[in-house]
Amino acid sequence: MWRAIAIALMCWGTGCTHHQLRYDTIHQADTLNDIYRRQVLDNLALFVVDPYAVPHFAVPNGGTSSVSDTGNASVSALNSFRKVAGLSGSRNIQESWALNPIRHPDKLRRMRCAFQRAVGVCDPCTDCCRLEKQFLGKTGNQKIAVWDKTKNEPVLLDGRPVLDPLTNLPFVDEGGNSLTDPRTGQPYKVDPDTGCVTIPAYDCNGPCTIKCGWYCQGRFKDVPLDCHDYMGCYRNTYVWVEPQYRHELAKLVLAILDYAEKDPPSKPTKDVTLLVNRRGEIASSPLDAIGIVQSTITIGDANERILRVDPLPCEKPPASAGEINKGRTVDTQLNSTESRTADKERAEWIEARQRLQDLAPLAPTQSPSAESATGASALYERMLLDALAPSTR
Repeated sequence: MWRAIAIALMCWGTGCTHHQLRYDTIHQADTLNDIYRRQVLDNLALFVVDPYAVPHFAVPNGGTSSVSDTGNASVSALNSFRKVAGLSGSRNIQESWALNPIRHPDKLRRMRCAFQRAVGVCDPCTDCCRLEKQFLGKTGNQKIAVWDKTKNEPVLLDGRPVLDPLTNLPFVDEGGNSLTDPRTGQPYKVDPDTGCVTIPAYDCNGPCTIKCGWYCQGRFKDVPLDCHDYMGCYRNTYVWVEPQYRHELAKLVLAILDYAEKDPPSKPTKDVTLLVNRRGEIASSPLDAIGIVQSTITIGDANERILRVDPLPCEKPPASAGEINKGRTVDTQLNSTESRTADKERAEWIEARQRLQDLAPLAPTQSPSAESATGASALYERMLLDALAPSTR
């Protein structure tokens, strides 16, 4: 009887292993969104403290989930009347993610722009709009037909005038009159020859781009209880997102994932092979050719481009003798002024050091000998610097 009970318990425990594995795998996958969101919120707190920092981000690109059960059952007889059954079991659960940290400078630069936009800071040394357009492959303009010249009426889609894809507003009214472009404050310009309006391929400040002002910041005591799952911190600064603005957080998280996982679209290219003659031009026939030139260029470029060398940029011509002498005179004046300023500062420093020596002379045990006069001077200078420096303790 005891042996049957032990075997039944072992079978029951072993049968639950795959249920536990399924449960752990599903819930491990649920942690992905938490990992993404927490990293973004921690970076957001970092940029609240230091808007010119470099972000950090790691993408889980592989994971494991395993469950293993072991069990033992034993039945022993103490005597002919008593038997003892022993049961033992253990369960080992392991879950892990393999992280791929982002190290490419271009990806980190685009992420930095996204966080700076979220905190409302513009870096003058980085053209974030240009980087965003290059990443999306929308660097030029686009033309949209809004006027049908053959019918002499506006182009209609579903019975309505064409909408601006960047603002979701119509270009013209039902009478064909140009409406105001909210980006420029001026009416849309309809080309009379083609009936098209030229607009940017992408608007960096459009309604669907990353905005600022949707998060809160403060100390941990300020974080509401229902926002603890949407909270990030850096040192003692906490940021959190209230429910009505969490769609802005989702927009930022998806943008950061785009920058981490994808690369800007590359232009289509073609391989070109040309026969050249002695003058370096395209040979008219294989008999005139003396060499072959091969290169890979963009599809839109002419094949002859591989035979041209772009000229060097223009450089400023050498200065005349008068300009050189004038520059030397200015340099001499500047150097003499800098020298006088340095002499004045050196004299003030020596005077301050002398006053310190008069006010706080060295103790007899610290009286410098002739060999250690330089060390005493250095000691006075260090004391003076310590007095001038602000205390950090």
